[in-house]
Amino acid sequence: MSPRSRAGQGLEGQVVSGDPRVLATQQARRARAAWGDLPGAQKTIAVVVLVALVAGGAAFLQWQSTPSYGPLYTGLSGADGGAVVEQLQSAGVPYRIADGGGTILVPSEQVYEQRLQMSAAGLPSGDSAGYSLLDEQGVTASQFQQKVAFQRAMEGELAKTVQAIDGVDAAVVHLAIPEKDVFLEADDAPTASVLVETAAGRTLEKGQVQAVVNLVSSSVEGMTPEAVTVVDGEGTLLTAAPGGSGSAGGADAADLTVEYEQRVAASLQQLLDTVVGPGKAVATVTADLDADSRDTTTERFIAEDGVPPLSETTETETYTGGNGGSIEAGVLGPDNIVVPNGTVAGQAGTESSYEKGSNTVNNAVGKVTEKVQSAPGAVQKLNVSVVVDRDAVARTDMLALQNTVSAAVGLDPARGDQIAVTQLPFDTSSAEAVAAELEAAKEAEAAAGTQQTIWTAALGGLVLLVVILSLILGARRRRRTEPVDLGLYAPVEDDLDAEAAALPPVPAPREALPAAPDPEQEQLDALSRQREEVIELVDREPEEVAELLRSWLADRRTS
Repeated sequence: MSPRSRAGQGLEGQVVSGDPRVLATQQARRARAAWGDLPGAQKTIAVVVLVALVAGGAAFLQWQSTPSYGPLYTGLSGADGGAVVEQLQSAGVPYRIADGGGTILVPSEQVYEQRLQMSAAGLPSGDSAGYSLLDEQGVTASQFQQKVAFQRAMEGELAKTVQAIDGVDAAVVHLAIPEKDVFLEADDAPTASVLVETAAGRTLEKGQVQAVVNLVSSSVEGMTPEAVTVVDGEGTLLTAAPGGSGSAGGADAADLTVEYEQRVAASLQQLLDTVVGPGKAVATVTADLDADSRDTTTERFIAEDGVPPLSETTETETYTGGNGGSIEAGVLGPDNIVVPNGTVAGQAGTESSYEKGSNTVNNAVGKVTEKVQSAPGAVQKLNVSVVVDRDAVARTDMLALQNTVSAAVGLDPARGDQIAVTQLPFDTSSAEAVAAELEAAKEAEAAAGTQQTIWTAALGGLVLLVVILSLILGARRRRRTEPVDLGLYAPVEDDLDAEAAALPPVPAPREALPAAPDPEQEQLDALSRQREEVIELVDREPEEVAELLRSWLADRRTS
């Protein structure tokens, strides 16, 4: 290989070679050199960023490859859960179990498909078989078995319906349906009891309990809502016992009173906050409510003048005697009495008179019948107490404030209502401590937010710095690997070739004697070192070398 070709190979750093292995080796060597030129801090940052990128990529790939799960069924019993799991295993569908086996999760894209398949398989069947029990009846079933099966089917269907209510996890319904007897004038009414188990932390509202009562009573012939008893899982009676009185129970009356007091106190507190300012007045309301339910029927008769009577009867009879002779025997005497023959009255010749009258009038009379049903909750007595902060509202007109409060709550002195509006100093130490704690918490939260912002900005700056360093190193690598136009360095190569050609050939050393130092060889070695230095200089600073060569060429042309 000629010196010219060796120089060209050194200047281009083997980039001009078409061998991929040589090119890969050159790139690896330059990458190691660039890595070795980096300071220790930059190496640490680069390693940390690389590890973070690898970990983030691995987490993203794992998250992307993991399917999202959705609930297939919730609130399953043990038998239904086992049957559903067995069906999923046989179908090869991945699943997860939650809530102690009550909830089964499958991939979200297969939820609806698996529900259809489970429904086709009759799952979940539920603990209560319902009307499916009637399908198992044989032709040899007795009347008693048919009756019991029908009652069990009704209980199962009602339990399923109650379980569909939001907040109810499980329900059990028991029906007591008496047998009909043709020899009895009135049969006993059927009754029902419902046991409901709610979800953790959930309670049934009054409307939901009433819905359960109406649902069960409407499903059984002859059953009234009062004959349905609802009990929760803790044994608390949610409805009144069958045959109870019309008054509200103790718990209902207490709840009604508390609800009324809270509603009036909240309305009054809102008024006080508007008038005297928030936190400067406190209102307390105590009410006595009537918990009894009453039915009152009133009838009134009203006589109206000028209205013609409905019916009228008049009878008048007049008799006057004066003939001067004796009354013959057998003639009617006074009061339509026949005078017997030979009596004194029949023989007397005295004057007589008889008169009789009768009058009956049936006048039209108006009748009004009123039936009033009073619901429980009427206010019997109301006590209101308002305390105003003395230091905060020293100039408040207390009489005007008292009149305002009385009108707001509907105070009635006739039924014994009382009101008290006073000024007292408030203890604000607790409020100040709470305010200080809230302020400290806000400051800590703000500091945490600032620190989080700083860390986020620092991380962003670090990533930006790594990107900039990567771009700079990439630009340097591209600049080093770019082939250099050898035409600019032709004079240098020609000079090197001429000097190498002018040197005499180096004689081969004798084998017997050690090689003596040859001045010409030393000169060749020096020229080789200089050539390598020039090649290294060209690789390191190609632009400066090119500019230098241009100046040399310009000097030669001018000379």
